[in-house]
Amino acid sequence: IEKKKSALEATIALYERCTKRGVAEYTHASAHRIGLSLIEFGDALAASERPSGLGGEDLLAYNDVLTEQSYAFFDRGEDAWSTLLRQSARDTGDPGRWLSRTREALWPRLGARFLFHPEVDYPLVRANPPSPAPEP
Repeated sequence: IEKKKSALEATIALYERCTKRGVAEYTHASAHRIGLSLIEFGDALAASERPSGLGGEDLLAYNDVLTEQSYAFFDRGEDAWSTLLRQSARDTGDPGRWLSRTREALWPRLGARFLFHPEVDYPLVRANPPSPAPEP
């Protein structure tokens, strides 16, 4: 896993070099690919093969560790996409559709976080106690 993490960081460094060129299409493409690389790495880590000798509580603990590590990559990838969209909010063009691709990938990921939260479907409303009736 460490070798793959090193390769991922090297890839991200190359994409970051590309963003420094100042060409909008390349900058957008590189930022999109950085986010995509991080998220796909997180997906691969979460789906990676588990050691055959693990079972019971050990397997649950191992799964928890992999899940936490995966979330770190998801957060970094989503942050890269969010930064791209924030920094290019005033851009009038979208050469190569990189901003559109980023929105199409990011919004469903963010929206899925609220899928199972009941307060989204049933908003919580503060109950105000009735005011005391005026005395006659």
